[in-house]
Amino acid sequence: GHRLFISLPHEVLYTILRFAANATSTVDVLCNIMAPLSKTIHADLENNGNELWEIILREYSPGGAANNSRVEVASYRAVRKRRRKSKRLRPTTAKDDVAHAHLSLRDRTESAVLALSEMACDRTAPLSLGRLRGVFREFGPVLRVDQRARIGGTLLVECCRARFVVEGVVLRCVRALVEEYGADPNVPAAEGHTGFVGAPLPPLVVVAARGMSRVVKFLVGAGADIAQVGTTRFRLYTNPRKSVRGTHTPLQFALAMRDAEIQHGAKTSELISLNRCIDILTDASELMDSFHQSD
Repeated sequence: GHRLFISLPHEVLYTILRFAANATSTVDVLCNIMAPLSKTIHADLENNGNELWEIILREYSPGGAANNSRVEVASYRAVRKRRRKSKRLRPTTAKDDVAHAHLSLRDRTESAVLALSEMACDRTAPLSLGRLRGVFREFGPVLRVDQRARIGGTLLVECCRARFVVEGVVLRCVRALVEEYGADPNVPAAEGHTGFVGAPLPPLVVVAARGMSRVVKFLVGAGADIAQVGTTRFRLYTNPRKSVRGTHTPLQFALAMRDAEIQHGAKTSELISLNRCIDILTDASELMDSFHQSD
């Protein structure tokens, strides 16, 4: 099996890798999953994989592989040729350039998540679709959209957490991240502090507990896992000094929030959106159950 793997044309191999990971995560799959499985694969990547690294390198450019790849690869080779002729610069291979590009991309994405996290809590300059695009312009345009930052957050979860904005703003930002930038709606965040015990926090849990029914509907339609649990706490709308905490699915958190809001005097009109979230998630859960039963 390993010999069949290394005998594939590199364009074919890269196409297979793209089914397993998004463009800027193929390096993780190759180096951290596949290479350790076999000395043969490891040796081939080290000694004969230059063409494959050239292909991967395209994805770290603003246009990606779809943007005149022959011109891009030629430009990378020209840079390395100049380095070989330089007495100051060490010659690099395509793999060296991928490693440098990957580390740079990781650091830029970390900065982007931090910037979005601050924006999500900023009353004077809160989240907006324009400001989200500004983050991509400043730190991108290519970012690892599903990367979890050291503080625990992801771009998608930080958008879902945004305060001082109406639901429509969150929906526009979430839609852009998923449909335009390729964010995975099932990649969770973590609380990000030492000693945290619990499940990571999926975007769907956040918006369900917050009663954002339009965002819930969009994420469910985009393939978000309604059975995925998350550990956190949410403050009540009726009494912000009180909160609901635990490890629950999106539906369980929405139900718990509704019960707590009612106990603290919430009016029926204040529960409309939360009830819509419960209806959407209940319908999705029943559909999933019927699908499993039919199997």
